[in-house]
Amino acid sequence: MQIVKGDLYFYTQRVDGRPFVNCMLYSFCSVLRWMGYDVPKDYGMALRKASGVPMAVGRGTSTSDTKRAMRRLLPDAPVLYGGLSDSDLWHLLPRLNVKPGKNRGKAVVRVMVRMHQLPTYLRRHVGYTWIGGHAIAIGYRRTCNGSGGERHAKHIGEPEVYWMDPMGKPSKGYSGEWVPWKQVAGALYRNTEGATRCAYGLRDTAA
Repeated sequence: MQIVKGDLYFYTQRVDGRPFVNCMLYSFCSVLRWMGYDVPKDYGMALRKASGVPMAVGRGTSTSDTKRAMRRLLPDAPVLYGGLSDSDLWHLLPRLNVKPGKNRGKAVVRVMVRMHQLPTYLRRHVGYTWIGGHAIAIGYRRTCNGSGGERHAKHIGEPEVYWMDPMGKPSKGYSGEWVPWKQVAGALYRNTEGATRCAYGLRDTAA
């Protein structure tokens, strides 16, 4: 795959059509693009095929499946997997609109979340009746300055993250949104030590 300058891109699993079971892989595409891989918009399906997991209703994928696909497609990619404390995750995320070089060593992160534990507005893409896991890419961090409407005005001075749901519709203008960290932190999948289970990659480390 061609290597380019790392940047933040949103990938939607809707490009594949139904069944929508590739959230882990399309969220992961944002990680790869940040690392500097020129990821096509339908690369989540290529990862799916490489994982060996058949497409079927309710048949999602896992971190193990992601690793298997990467061994076959991009075996030298320095993707990182493991648990991150809230503090480590926050400081690892890049910041928006900073001077060149300030985001060196920063990472885009894929996480898993229990959708039914999120605020209602964050469930709109998957569906309000869905109970279960879903993968999300987190792209940036900021301290809320109130921009973005009434919802943000309530959280001035609080930590926010740029939340990218792969079920979002670019045709409707969606490419991610700022959300208060405290609204999503409790719904994240964590390991036995309480660290968030992640797959992540540092900017411009594509090999």
